[in-house]
Amino acid sequence: MVSVSPHILTYRRIIVTLFPFDSISCREKHYRCDNNRPKCSRCCRVKRSCVREPQLKFLFDQSLPRFQTSQTWVALPKRVDFFDETAEIIGDSQQNSPLRSQDEIEGSTHFSSSYLISHSDNLLHEDQAADTLRGDTQDTVPTPPSTSVDSSLRLGSDSSKSKFPSAWPLSTPLEAHLLRHWVENVSGFFDFLDPGRPFAIEVPQRARANRTLANAVFALSARHLSGTTVFDPLVADHHLQECLRTLIPTLEDSEAVMNDDILAALVILRMLEEMDVPFVGSDLQRHLFGTQAIIRAQRTDRESSNLCQAARWCAFRQEIFGSLNAQRAFQLTMTPADINWATTTDDDGAWACRAVLHCRDAIQFSFGGEGMPSRHAELVEDNIRWRTSRPTSFDPFYVYQGQKAFPHIRMHMDWHTMASQYNILAHILLAIHDPGIPKCGPSYKKAIRAVDHQVREDVRALCGGDRFTDSKEQNKLEDILVKTEQLHGWPTKVIQQQLRLSWHS
Repeated sequence: MVSVSPHILTYRRIIVTLFPFDSISCREKHYRCDNNRPKCSRCCRVKRSCVREPQLKFLFDQSLPRFQTSQTWVALPKRVDFFDETAEIIGDSQQNSPLRSQDEIEGSTHFSSSYLISHSDNLLHEDQAADTLRGDTQDTVPTPPSTSVDSSLRLGSDSSKSKFPSAWPLSTPLEAHLLRHWVENVSGFFDFLDPGRPFAIEVPQRARANRTLANAVFALSARHLSGTTVFDPLVADHHLQECLRTLIPTLEDSEAVMNDDILAALVILRMLEEMDVPFVGSDLQRHLFGTQAIIRAQRTDRESSNLCQAARWCAFRQEIFGSLNAQRAFQLTMTPADINWATTTDDDGAWACRAVLHCRDAIQFSFGGEGMPSRHAELVEDNIRWRTSRPTSFDPFYVYQGQKAFPHIRMHMDWHTMASQYNILAHILLAIHDPGIPKCGPSYKKAIRAVDHQVREDVRALCGGDRFTDSKEQNKLEDILVKTEQLHGWPTKVIQQQLRLSWHS
């Protein structure tokens, strides 16, 4: 209870204003609401009530109004008491939400947002420090004397590891579950071309001292769980907001471009952005642009860490995905050091990255206006050379066609599989955009049939494509896309709709 004298009370004016009918949850999370009725798409996805405020809303203006000297006032008592029930309400809430044991948590794949909010003192306990680092000052939090934080501490660089409070051991079973899921499942989305597995091995260690990177890891891990299991999507939203809260102020510092942890966090957020496209409605590519800006600003004379190099290659592959989706020219250039490593080193990782570079060249030829026949012939030769010169470790150890629509091909490691897919993808692009195909005349249909046959053979190896006319093959392909989303959490519903449209048009 707080007692104050009436003369220090602040007057408030009530203002009636018009508000949009957006979902309250979407607005609180800063998401764009599609305003679908009766429930917006995001609320349908997370299976929560779509609550909308009335269009007329009361706002309170805290400014002190001016009154005439003849204003008549209602008499107030000498003492006014204010009762703050916050503590009582919190106590009642905690009694109604008992903490589950760690065995219960790890034995279940379903986590609710109420568990997260009620029991997370968060994996990192430096909210106060984060406010200080951002330069925020609050009356309720005293500022310690001589608080000077150097940029290396604020950015979470290597030199800050001894200064920054460690995030481990993690404070909740939920965070432990998310981290384990990251290491065992999600990190593979970034490490599939790197035998060193930096996103599985190095990123969790760096997340111990970097709040931004830790929340990026938790957000994507939670989003993947919500797409593949019964898991509350609000957990991912919570960690995404926490990540952005510390990331945005950091990017205002010019030294952020030299920080490997921030680059890795942006690459992770970009994948989260890609996975949310079906629910947002479009690919805004905010984190893709941020990643590209940091890569362009990095000094070429600086020796890169393993994680930094791996993050750049991840961004490079993300740009391939974006270019193919938008059918536009490539917009990111790799550093000379990365290209030199990929083209002069003979290990499996370098050969895999050569396939990625070649795919970039094929995209640039197809969508960047490089339509010269001589350039096309050069790229076709490069494509064949990679297939014939690659190490024997890239050869499949089992191939079975049988009566199936798609061949059954097995390879040794992830990078062997994915590098071959990038090479096949480049081969498809070069076949479709062959400048030697006649534009009209009797030979046009014959050339198109030959291209379709070649593309179908390539696409069968990739398991996809709109050039299939056989209904059995179409059904099998659609089944592959459905299973891809179920097993890996990667959204394919839009692709399924596009294929059905092309098949029945």
